[in-house]
Amino acid sequence: MLIHRISENTGIDSIFISKIVAQASHLYKVYEVPKRATKGNRLIHHPSKELKFFQRWLVDNILIYLPVHDCVYSYRAKRNIKHMAQVHRAKKYMLRADLEDFFPSLRGADLEYFLKKNARLLPFALSDDDLKVIRSLVCKSDRLTIGAPSSPAISNALLYEFDLFWWDKCRKLSVVYSRYADDLYFSTNKSKILADLLSELRNDFKKRKHPCLSLNENKTVFTSRKHKRLVTGLVLTTENKVSIGRIKKRRIKSMIYNFKKNKLTDDDASYLRGYIAFINAVEPKFVETLRHKYGSETMEAIMRKPLISKK
Repeated sequence: MLIHRISENTGIDSIFISKIVAQASHLYKVYEVPKRATKGNRLIHHPSKELKFFQRWLVDNILIYLPVHDCVYSYRAKRNIKHMAQVHRAKKYMLRADLEDFFPSLRGADLEYFLKKNARLLPFALSDDDLKVIRSLVCKSDRLTIGAPSSPAISNALLYEFDLFWWDKCRKLSVVYSRYADDLYFSTNKSKILADLLSELRNDFKKRKHPCLSLNENKTVFTSRKHKRLVTGLVLTTENKVSIGRIKKRRIKSMIYNFKKNKLTDDDASYLRGYIAFINAVEPKFVETLRHKYGSETMEAIMRKPLISKK
């Protein structure tokens, strides 16, 4: 039984684990955060410390064995949004499609279906009771949540068959397909092919049962090299390079200027520090430009973490 296996592996009493399983749906702190790119708020379900521990145990001991397609760039070690942008940079035409309510659309039934189908890949057999335990631990109201550490790994796995189908279909059409969480990207050098592909994508969603997904039509975007091409927030330039874009560069320069004038808040300074580290991974030449313009001393002062006073 899975509960006994977890107990033996962690040293935690099986009675306590059973209580967590029974109460799991009530062990979340629920709050909202503003969405970054659109209006409105995103609902977060943050699991308790105990529940989070068992969710991570499941990731490390079971979910890690589930297949994830190579075209997926989200939540994976040694992969980031720059790597994903690079696979599309040489293509003239692009389609971006967004999945509606991504994590909540993925159900406990989808996970159970996928675990049974891939049982041969798992390190040990799971009974029907074990599957119920897993569903209880990683789902709230039998759906994945934003905030649980297990949701990213599960989402990557549950879309494996979908990713495999579309990667193979696109390869035959000379289209590049990649996915970052709920963002789907298709690019090609062939004109007028992506509109037909979008129609087929909509039909696929209508037929597919595991998982049952749908498009957010408001975020479906066609673009070409003549216009601004964005991949997970990064800009693909007309020279087929990956950049953070001129707008963000202007903002960063403005923030550095304010930092030098001691006009930057602590929160903005923290954001600036993190974003410069991100830029260094995506577009390191721009960081060198900033260093030349504002001086090494200023850049080092920005990157130096403030001391936390002890009380």
